[in-house]
Formats: sequence, structure tokens, C-alpha cells
Amino acid sequence: MSNNSIIEEQLRELYTKIVWTHKIQEKAADVNLSNHRVFKVLQVILSAATTGTIVVSVFGDSRPGVILGAVFSAVLFGIEAYTKDNDLNQKANQHAKTAHSLWSIREDYLTLLVDMRSTELTYEQTADRREQLKTRLDDILSTAPRTGPKAYKKAAEALNVKKDHTFQVDEIDKFLPGPLRKE
Repeated sequence: MSNNSIIEEQLRELYTKIVWTHKIQEKAADVNLSNHRVFKVLQVILSAATTGTIVVSVFGDSRPGVILGAVFSAVLFGIEAYTKDNDLNQKANQHAKTAHSLWSIREDYLTLLVDMRSTELTYEQTADRREQLKTRLDDILSTAPRTGPKAYKKAAEALNVKKDHTFQVDEIDKFLPGPLRKE
């Protein structure tokens, strides 16, 4: 096996890992944004319920209203305390930013693989570009927020079942000008 074959195999593996990491970060952003929205809706509902029970207590039978208001208020307090230390919207933005950076570097790895096949890159040229990409990737991953199993599961479904980022020839041709189509 030649040096270029060995480095190409490594680049293919790295490319695949980046595809996965990118998709996991995207899905982590989706999960955090969805959770953020759920908590915001719960906060509005619980605030309204707490206020409603207080109003009922003032103008009617106070004991059940006070108890219910206290329960709603306690749950609302718990949600407020959790979201104070866990800004899910900010986490979603961090995951989305990381995913965007990973998308860029993923495309650069793909370009390097294409260049290896379509031009006469030497081993040294390829290794140099690989090291530059590795440095950039290390910088991105050093600040990437952690993900969880839910994001991984959603990424696996997107990549393996829904085939995100894979296209049939006719899908590609649909968006290309005539001379670039494979028809």
C-alpha cells in the first residue's frame, strides 16, 4: 500500500468522524432549542395558573386556591432555578456555531480527498494540508459543547435512516446547470 493510499484512508475516516460530529452538534442544538421552548411554555402556563389560583383565593374559597397556588408556584420556582443555571437557548446557539464550524472543515476534508484523486498532490503536500486541517479541527473541538445520547440517537437516525447529506444523481442534477448534469 502506497503512502498516498494510507493517508487517503486516514482522511476518509477523519471525514466520516467529522460528518458524525457535525450532525450530532446540529441535533444537540435542536434538542436544546426544543427543551428551551418547552420550558418557556411551561413557565407561562404555570405563571398564569399561579396568578389564577391567587385571584380565586382572594374572591372565593381560599384554602384550595392557596394550596394549588403554592404547588404551581413551587413548580415554577423549580423550573426558574433550573433554567437560570442552564440557559438552553445559549447552549443551542453554541452547538449550532460548532456545527457550522465543523461543516466548513468537513467540506475542506472532502476537497482534500477530491484533490488527492484529481491532481498529482505529493504525499508531503497532502500531509501538510492534513496537519493544517487537524490544527483547525482541534481548535473547534477544544471549545465544542458536550453532547448527550439523545443528540447522538437523533444524528444516527438522520444519517443512517433519513440519509441526511446523501443525494441521488437525479437530485444533484436538478440543481446543476445543464453542462454539469450527468443525464
